[in-house]
Amino acid sequence: MTNTVSKAERARNLRYKRPALAELGYETIMNKLQEINDECTDVSMYIYDDETLLTALDDSEEEVWDFRFAFAELCADCERLIEEFYNFDAEDFDDCSVALIGNRFEAVGYDDWEEDYFSLCSYEQNLAHEDAGRRVMRRTKQEMLIEIGHTLGCILAFQNVEYKYLYLKATLDVLKDQNSGLLEAIKEIEKAYENEDWKRIDYMLLNLPERIWIE
Repeated sequence: MTNTVSKAERARNLRYKRPALAELGYETIMNKLQEINDECTDVSMYIYDDETLLTALDDSEEEVWDFRFAFAELCADCERLIEEFYNFDAEDFDDCSVALIGNRFEAVGYDDWEEDYFSLCSYEQNLAHEDAGRRVMRRTKQEMLIEIGHTLGCILAFQNVEYKYLYLKATLDVLKDQNSGLLEAIKEIEKAYENEDWKRIDYMLLNLPERIWIE
């Protein structure tokens, strides 16, 4: 029992030896990229449904084309970046990012006993930053420049993909909500018609969006 506790304690005390940025660590980025990629697959049917997307975008074929192009570009960027990250060594990536900006962003440490990442206190974060810096500086100057450039380039590319994803997802959610609300309104009108509730029908017709009458 004492030996087990001792091993767990040692692992806790050495978490800073394998650090990662909380929001920009290798595993976190890979998980987010996979989520974005999965979401792209889920919504692909919606954006390639001509009638649905045209209706949502007020019959503007130009907007439909722009939206599809932006979405296709996001999918391609995401797949390329996933491939790029597969070429990275996870610990090298985390060492480089923590060494560069680990004193400005929250860092986490890996616990070998628990097999998971945990938040580090301020003192541990400083140790992690310094320790990662020492590991990076073991490389030659040329190797350091290549590694730093590659790491920063991938972090910036990831942030760009994430920004595009959040923007397109917000737009898509609005379009889906518009269509969903319209279908519900039409169902309510049909129900009122069956019940011969003419006052309710008049009220609901007045509150339908103008684009319905144009279509």
